[in-house]
Amino acid sequence: MHRFFRDSPQTLTRLLETADFPGFPEIVGAERLPEDRTAARTPIERRVDTVLALTAKDGQQFVLACEAQGGHSKDTVQNKRRNWPYYLAHLHEEYKLPVVLLVLCQQRTTVKWAQEPINLGLDFWPTMTVTPLVLGPHNIPMPQAPFSLEELPQVVFGVMTHAGDKEIGAILEGVAKVLKQAEPPVRAEFARAIWLALNPRPTANDWRDLMKAMEMDEEFIASLREGSVGEVVRGFEAEAKAEGKAEDVLWIAVKRGIVLTAEQRERVLGCTDLETLNGWRDAAFDATSADEIFG
Repeated sequence: MHRFFRDSPQTLTRLLETADFPGFPEIVGAERLPEDRTAARTPIERRVDTVLALTAKDGQQFVLACEAQGGHSKDTVQNKRRNWPYYLAHLHEEYKLPVVLLVLCQQRTTVKWAQEPINLGLDFWPTMTVTPLVLGPHNIPMPQAPFSLEELPQVVFGVMTHAGDKEIGAILEGVAKVLKQAEPPVRAEFARAIWLALNPRPTANDWRDLMKAMEMDEEFIASLREGSVGEVVRGFEAEAKAEGKAEDVLWIAVKRGIVLTAEQRERVLGCTDLETLNGWRDAAFDATSADEIFG
């Protein structure tokens, strides 16, 4: 979802107004910045989904760190709430500009923890407080017909935000009609974004049928099951499976009374190789120390 702001920064202004975030300046320009936030001396990889240098109409500049967040497991929450302050501090030091953390959610369970302030320090003295700005189904309404071509980016973003809602199927035909009026490259990009958000729900198949009515290239539509786009979807599924296995490793270690270092936890959470994760999980069942898990 964060790609919308990179390609159409004006959409961010409209969405923030819709979500009733007062005081935000009107955005007129966006420049993509490197997402890798790994410090040279730190062996742990840290990446932000999208980092943008934004320019407001009044000339003000600031950095926007966008995170598309879908998980709400205990380990995911703890990991993100540790990493987000790091991202912001790193960006502030590197670019010498104000920094805003924007978290994009599709589930209200994710919204609940994502919008909680992160306090670093002690209860009686919070040395640093991070307040994420969250956009999701709680403050972005379901798009309502009639739709216009001018508001197409906001409509598509709204569909993606509410992809899991039962009512989403009722508006897809109207969205397809206005999307048909867009230029072919825009039409293809938005159609793919909606399909990825809907998949693997049954509404994804409904959307593929509507794409045929949009007179889109048949090879492109077929690629939503096979080829490049299908590989993206399978990649998402593999990442989700790896995340689940990583959480299994950490959970078993806790149950076994094994204390892992921050580096070891990051190593587990950052691993995407299923064979490696399976090996760690199996070893953790009988391990009495971290060394016995990682070998």
